[in-house]
Amino acid sequence: MEPPPVTDLLFAWNAGDRTAIGALAPLVIEDLRRMARGIMGSDRRHDTVRATALASDVFMALARNRQPNWSGRAHYFSAAAEQARRILVDYARRRAAVRRGAEMRRTQITLGSLPPIAPDVGPEILAIHEVVDRLALFDAKQAEIVKLRYFGGATMEEIAGITGLSLATVKREWTMARAWLRRQLENGVAPQR
Repeated sequence: MEPPPVTDLLFAWNAGDRTAIGALAPLVIEDLRRMARGIMGSDRRHDTVRATALASDVFMALARNRQPNWSGRAHYFSAAAEQARRILVDYARRRAAVRRGAEMRRTQITLGSLPPIAPDVGPEILAIHEVVDRLALFDAKQAEIVKLRYFGGATMEEIAGITGLSLATVKREWTMARAWLRRQLENGVAPQR
């Protein structure tokens, strides 16, 4: 028997069927892993474990939504890209706080107490996060494309499908957004603390 389409499960979830979430997981998890691998970029150390962890965190965060209003597959994956962004930004902020000495205390370290190796997420993520928020004030469409591309790891074709824009429009908007972001970052936009 063929599983129901993702959109049908999202609509069932909207209607209050919490079992739809369990049926949805195997249908979207590989796409979420691919999205996470795209975010991780060229750093291939521990990539599979990290991508799987990020994909799982994104799925679980979205699954906690008690009153979803999914309009379809594209809406779900757009929300997944935004959730990945939030997770990475939160991680970067915690990491920056630890570097500045927050949470410092004397402790006994054993081999079993060492944390798992986490992605090297830092100031770059925070800076891009803030610049994308500024871009959204001027051009929400370009900001959405940046989120899907940078934080969602989506290809241009996937972005066109998710947003309903033509591929040519997505490419043009991505080029303009990237130029705007580059100018902002080169002008010394630093993460606000």
